[in-house]
Amino acid sequence: RPAVAIRCGDHAPYGPQLGGRIAQAVRNAGAGFLVTTAKDWVKLEKSWDGAVQVVLAELTIHWGQDRALPDLVGERLVAEEAGS
Repeated sequence: RPAVAIRCGDHAPYGPQLGGRIAQAVRNAGAGFLVTTAKDWVKLEKSWDGAVQVVLAELTIHWGQDRALPDLVGERLVAEEAGS
């Protein structure tokens, strides 16, 4: 069960101040480690002080249909053009 959830906006810059605030929030919550995605770790790693262990979550997408992503995107674009 998560001790604390920290949400940052999409494409948010992860500077030293934000990295410090995240690490402090994890420590204050009594959590033993931080779980993040590789995508966010790339931005956070530069300012991480190493005081809290980091675990990278591996995300896998499983399509429930046989249709490919390009087909789904193309279908959506056609639908949006028809609605214009």
